[in-house]
Amino acid sequence: MTNIRRVKKEMKSYKRLKLFIENSQKIAIISHINPEADAIGSSLALLHFIHSIKKDVVGVNKTGVPENLKFLPGAGKIRSAIPPDSDLYVIVDTASLERTGFKISKNRNTPTIVNIDHHITNDGFGDINIIDPNASATAVLIFRFLNSINFPLNKEIMMNIYAGIYEDTGGFSYQNTNAECFKIAEKMVNKGLNPSYVARMLKEEVPARKYLLLGEALSTLKIYPEIKTATMFVRMDMKKKFGASWEDTDGFVDYAKSIRGIKVGLLFNEREDGSIKVSMRSKDDVDISLIAKEFGGGGHRNAAGFELKKEEAKNIKWYEREIFKRLKTAVK
Repeated sequence: MTNIRRVKKEMKSYKRLKLFIENSQKIAIISHINPEADAIGSSLALLHFIHSIKKDVVGVNKTGVPENLKFLPGAGKIRSAIPPDSDLYVIVDTASLERTGFKISKNRNTPTIVNIDHHITNDGFGDINIIDPNASATAVLIFRFLNSINFPLNKEIMMNIYAGIYEDTGGFSYQNTNAECFKIAEKMVNKGLNPSYVARMLKEEVPARKYLLLGEALSTLKIYPEIKTATMFVRMDMKKKFGASWEDTDGFVDYAKSIRGIKVGLLFNEREDGSIKVSMRSKDDVDISLIAKEFGGGGHRNAAGFELKKEEAKNIKWYEREIFKRLKTAVK
């Protein structure tokens, strides 16, 4: 699809989204479990807009807002359950219905679903699908929508959009960073956004337990030069030792990826129920999204992951070997 055709199709979808919002009575904005700044920021930016036009709207995340994102305007309005009388679901930054953590089945009784996302592995589950894998963050799509209807951005909306873009581009350093990111940031800074405040709250207000846990995790670091891969493990006993939680491991996988000569970083992160989240990050042209999808997960070309249930996690060494086999082909 050419860029012009994509833009025309997207603009048509934005018009439909606006109509659905205006004609709905109860709107639920839903994001994926264990969210990061793009999921929460996109949800809250959209929530502020819908609230401003006097519609009944609620933000929903089954696992709640992480501690480091509670500074975002409106974060306290995020609930953990979907209101049963909702007649419109707007699902953001979520590649599949399963990733919401809720049992949402599509049938004639299901509310209309709008799917807004930038994951290349998104399965197009919505009645309206606004998906652009070339967008650096879902927050970019929220900005495009608000811009398309000429909605004036306030500081609350701008802070949430900027947080989403900043997080998903690694502070404008990842390979998905493009000119559009900087243009959006420029527009918002010119309108009064304080980018240094958002960056500080995301990266410089870190609890000590996170760095203590990081030290333990780094002690598990292993290098596999033949496939240019580095791995790290975080076990539950390590988290309990420092009173750390799941969200304290955010960003750990980047330490494995950042080693000179390494192209892929893997983090095996154990949960309380015995399951393991496998986070994958890569450099350059190494596409790890297809590997993640093969194991039931998904994500982006250079940032993806999947989950192993408790029974599967017992065979972690087998999964590790299978990942390595696929990396031999992916890493050239």
